[in-house]
Amino acid sequence: MADIRDISPEVIIIVAIVIIVLLLLAAILFANYKISGPFNVASGNYTVGQVGDLVKEEIEKRTKEKINMEIKNIQDFRNYKVSTEKARVILGFIPKYSVQETIDHLFENKDKIGHIGNPDYQNINMFKRLEE
Repeated sequence: MADIRDISPEVIIIVAIVIIVLLLLAAILFANYKISGPFNVASGNYTVGQVGDLVKEEIEKRTKEKINMEIKNIQDFRNYKVSTEKARVILGFIPKYSVQETIDHLFENKDKIGHIGNPDYQNINMFKRLEE
């Protein structure tokens, strides 16, 4: 059985870095303007569950193995659709890759990327190292 945890979040890290750079540039360019609040960036308007379904379907298709997912129906405040309009208008953020293209990239590069257990792919570990 394929394990969804074997898919690395490398692309998410790259996107996060790009977002940080864009926010810093926006802060410099719009220093005289008040810019605040969240900036939602995404290649589409998906819930966390919808992205999970897309990834699951693609893994099953590519590996020919069935993935058994246990849906716990726990309320997750991140499982809602968002607007990316603010990031597009203020930052000029236009996503480079769709969810499908990201999944394709991960599969094509899975041997280079490594395992999701790599501490570099875990936000909490990265922040702890930055504090040191």
